[in-house]
Amino acid sequence: MSAVFGTLVAATLFGVELLAFEFKPRSMVLIGLAAATADGLRMVMASAGLVSPQPLFLVPHHAPLGGVVLLGAVAVGLATGLGAWVTTQAVYRFEDLFKKPTGHLHWMWWPMIGGVLIGVGGLIDPRALGVGYNTIHAELLGQLAVDALLLLLVVKLVIWSGALGSGTSGGILAPIMMMGAAIGGIMGHVLPGTTPGLYGLLGLAGAMAGVTRSPFTPIIFAFERTHDQNSILALLIVATVAHLVSVLVLKRSILTEKVARRGFHVMREYAVDPLEATFVREVMDTNISTVEPTRLLSELYQSLPEGSSERRQRLYPVLDNGSGLVGVLPWSAVLAGKDQVDAQVGGAMISTSVVAHPDEILRSVADRMAALGLGVLPVVNRADVHHLDGLITQFDLLEARQKLLEEERHAERVLTLRRVTPTAKSGAGAEDVLPSERSQEL
Repeated sequence: MSAVFGTLVAATLFGVELLAFEFKPRSMVLIGLAAATADGLRMVMASAGLVSPQPLFLVPHHAPLGGVVLLGAVAVGLATGLGAWVTTQAVYRFEDLFKKPTGHLHWMWWPMIGGVLIGVGGLIDPRALGVGYNTIHAELLGQLAVDALLLLLVVKLVIWSGALGSGTSGGILAPIMMMGAAIGGIMGHVLPGTTPGLYGLLGLAGAMAGVTRSPFTPIIFAFERTHDQNSILALLIVATVAHLVSVLVLKRSILTEKVARRGFHVMREYAVDPLEATFVREVMDTNISTVEPTRLLSELYQSLPEGSSERRQRLYPVLDNGSGLVGVLPWSAVLAGKDQVDAQVGGAMISTSVVAHPDEILRSVADRMAALGLGVLPVVNRADVHHLDGLITQFDLLEARQKLLEEERHAERVLTLRRVTPTAKSGAGAEDVLPSERSQEL
């Protein structure tokens, strides 16, 4: 993407947003270096006259887009967001159609049928064939009439989705840009405020945001390809709206749907890891039972009745009155020594070499538990390792996830309007009605 289009920043964003599904140095740095290397070699070739250093899609100079054009950007965003649903459904409907039992038609014939479909489409509208950069440029310059744009949109959609569904190798970026620019150009002949070509640019960005589910990439891509900074605000609006509509109508993007159909789990969005945002002190258990080193194991077992919360505790901190925490006693050691008359806690306990601290995040504790195969750790004060603060178990780690779920449910509640009508009372004026009865709650 960086080598062909010269959009190294957009290529880096595209790799992070759609392919890596994480914004970590181990992926972002490598993707960024790859994009920079490709663009650097492209600059060398441009200096040698092998490629053009000019932007691939030049647009006429214009004033900053605002006012009514921003409302038009919302409309284009809605249209391209719905277009993302149409294109995705078309590709996989064709794929399902080819995979249906077709008698003696072997799968090796499917790409040939796709090729025939492309050839027929090319006879109807030759502009739909090939990579289509010249056609996209013509759309952005507003050189195509409404009927030409509509024909191009329909033909390109059919031959592209049919070819991909048949198993024929093909890309998605250029076809999406062509169809998105066609949608924007068609609407640009109706919407006021600017030229159909600039609405085509908005349609191009909206289609990329909706189909690929990567909203930041098309904004930077359009800017790097056109050098048109006056369209940034409108590009942001159209990409955001198209992404929103795509999220509402599609479960996955067109690329991740292919991966999901092969049985792999695909993440849909970036999210905060609850283990990274929660401290041990927020979920640790402080209502715990402790034992002394001199206590008999048989006595301890008999003092814990069946079903009690003390018995459900799987680790018992061993406290010495003189020195504080000296070890921990697993429940398995209690079971092993319950029938031994003279067995004491001090002989069965384990020294506390692995602990957690109240000011640690849960991610560190979870990694420590997983590495050592432990399900519970004592929590001690960082300044005094013998001062016991509580216990943290693997089940406490799940509380962080539950906390995040509750916060998301609260944040994602649908806004509803509720009107409270005051009850008419004799001799009561408006000033006598309680404020809560006069209010309207959102």
